[in-house]
Amino acid sequence: MPPHPDHRWELEYGPAAAARARDLARKTLANWGLTELCDDVTLAVSELVANAILHGRPPVTLAMWREPYGCGIVVVDHGGGFPRLRDLRLDEHAGESGRGMALVNEIADDFGACRRSAICRVWATFHRAP
Repeated sequence: MPPHPDHRWELEYGPAAAARARDLARKTLANWGLTELCDDVTLAVSELVANAILHGRPPVTLAMWREPYGCGIVVVDHGGGFPRLRDLRLDEHAGESGRGMALVNEIADDFGACRRSAICRVWATFHRAP
């Protein structure tokens, strides 16, 4: 995760945040000429923002950066929690929720999270196909 992302947005805390984040990601990827990454990036953005809204507290921010072969995203919230990556094959109690982190882990080229004090950062990178 770079120290200074190319773009950073504070999202309105509420149910519309994920849709707004997807729109920002789509437009940014188009400006960067990375439309082939749009499906995976917008899905990851949607999952990470929804998770921050559901489990975190405001402010929630989305940041994006350009990499030589793709891009990266980070969603930050101030809830103090930490995302848990479940193995859905082993978790018989995983219903409709709890799948977001596993999904992002599958579609991203790299994925991680860190927490300092009450600030949680979840990030992912995506690369173009060679």
